[in-house]
Amino acid sequence: MVSFLPLLALYLAADTTTPQADAEGLRPITHNEMLKLGGDLIAIYWDSSAATAQQKETLQELHNISQTMVMQGFHPIFLIDKQDKANSDAFDLSYFEKLPRLIMHLGEENVTELMEEAFNVPNIAAFVLDRIKRGNPEDMYSFISEEDLLDFYEETNRKPVLLFFTSKMCKTCAANKISIQRLATSLKDNVTTMIVNCDGTLDENNYCSRILMRKFPHLLLLADDVFTSFNGTYTTNNIEFWILNELKEERKEGRRQEWAEKSKEIFNSEYYEEVGKNAYDKKGRPKEWPMKPNIKRTLKQMDELESRIERLEQELKDIE
Repeated sequence: MVSFLPLLALYLAADTTTPQADAEGLRPITHNEMLKLGGDLIAIYWDSSAATAQQKETLQELHNISQTMVMQGFHPIFLIDKQDKANSDAFDLSYFEKLPRLIMHLGEENVTELMEEAFNVPNIAAFVLDRIKRGNPEDMYSFISEEDLLDFYEETNRKPVLLFFTSKMCKTCAANKISIQRLATSLKDNVTTMIVNCDGTLDENNYCSRILMRKFPHLLLLADDVFTSFNGTYTTNNIEFWILNELKEERKEGRRQEWAEKSKEIFNSEYYEEVGKNAYDKKGRPKEWPMKPNIKRTLKQMDELESRIERLEQELKDIE
């Protein structure tokens, strides 16, 4: 598939003089017509009767970029006008109350995102580039269990691990995964990236319960035997800056102190061997966070699983 990666170069090199009248740049289109197109799409929803001079100037700059994109074999940047009655239903959506708004749809991932930043060319270029640079899927590992995570962590000489937690309930996880996958590739020499599917196996589900997540997506960085949560805005640059900052030597002691306020546990085998049975209750369940599971939720799932097994066994008997 054709990549949008040259877009930044196109922006930097774009001629911002008035294009020729017959040049194809920004292309007017209706919302429904655009939905029928495939591939990666960039569209600007605007109101031609209310646009300011500055907004029109930005559109003019984008016109030239779009013209060059067409010459390179890309889709043009599409313009969807509120004044076109064919678009009336689209502009009823709440996120088009403030115009103009730019959206980008990634065809391969089937992900659509809305740009929240101010409407200007540098922000648009940064927004688009942040979303279309693909990473290598093979650089992101699947989480199996907490025990395997500990083994992997120690076998790789305690190389830092980035854990990306997702769920089918999460509306933004598919888009955020693009950024995480990109970082998994660019940082793979220094950080291992794992994806934890909280709707997956029982081990994955239990681990998601143990770390007391309050929302999805969720990022944890395991480094120096302790965890740190990411609380910023999910962009590639923000997450990369956070990771590199957390891995600085001067942050090591601070991270340990912050972790000590949440848990007495240290994520290494020496700790678990030293603590021994005191780390677990009589039923073998870990006492501490992040090891402490959501017991009620886990027991409910086990009951549901046992009931399902009983039903299947009964159905099998009936067939026999």
